[in-house]
Amino acid sequence: MHFEKAPVRMQLIKPANPGLAGLPHKSLREPFGIPAHHNVLSFYFKYPEGNTANYKEAPSMGVMAKALINQYSKAGKRAPDIIFATFGGRESVSATQAFGENFQGYEFIKLSEWSQKYHPSRKFIVANDLKGRMPHILNVSDLSVVSGPINIMEPLSAGTPLLFFNNPSVITDYDPKAFNTFADHAIKTGGAWQLRSLEDLQSVFAQAVSKPSSEIIPPFLLPSGNMLGTPVDQLIQEIISNIQKSMQIIEDVRANPPGR
Repeated sequence: MHFEKAPVRMQLIKPANPGLAGLPHKSLREPFGIPAHHNVLSFYFKYPEGNTANYKEAPSMGVMAKALINQYSKAGKRAPDIIFATFGGRESVSATQAFGENFQGYEFIKLSEWSQKYHPSRKFIVANDLKGRMPHILNVSDLSVVSGPINIMEPLSAGTPLLFFNNPSVITDYDPKAFNTFADHAIKTGGAWQLRSLEDLQSVFAQAVSKPSSEIIPPFLLPSGNMLGTPVDQLIQEIISNIQKSMQIIEDVRANPPGR
C-alpha cells in the first residue's frame, strides 16, 4: 500500500477498529482466558523474518523478542508469558522461521489452536493465522511492536504502549512522508516511541513498559486543526466512556456485593 504524499488528515488515520478503543485490557483478555497479571507482548511485522543482511536496523520478530526479553530481565520485570506474532505469508517467511525452533521456554502454536492448546501455566509464542484478529491481538497486550503504519493506531486506541520501527529497511515501500505523519500522530498520544534501529531499544524500553494506559490519549481524539476528531469519533468516545463507567460499577459490585 502506498500513501498519498499530501499531508494525512486525522480523519484518515483513525484506528481500523475504534470499537475496541478505550476498553481496559482485563475485559479484552477475559475471552482469551489470559490472567490479568500475565505479561503479553504483541508483534505486527510486515516482514516477520526481517532483513538478515541488516538485522540491527530491520531485525526479525525473533531477534526483537530476544532483545526485549533481555530488557525485561535487566529491568527486573516479568518476562512475557505470551508473545503474539504476525503469521506471515505471500512473500514473507512465516513467524515459525522468524523465531526459529529453539526459542527457549516457549511453545509455538497458532492462534487457531488457542482453545485446544492454551494453558496459563505455560509460555507461548502464538502465530496469528486468523483474519480480522490483529486489532484484538495488539490490544490485549501490555506492549506492542509494529513495523508498518496500518497498525500503529490499533494498540494506542486501547492504551497499549507501542514501539514502532521507522526506517527504510523496515517500512520498505510505504511512502516515508505519509509514514512520518502517522508517526507524529502516534507519538502525540503519549504512548508511542519510534525505533530507527535495534540499538534504540534500550533508551525507550523503560518509558514504554512503565507508561500507564490511562495516560495514553486515544488517537482519534488528538486535535486536528480546530477539530477534535469527527462527530462520529466523539460519539464513539462517549459510548466508550459510558461502557467504562458501567464496567466500573460492575467491578465495584463484585468487590462489594450487596448484603456483605
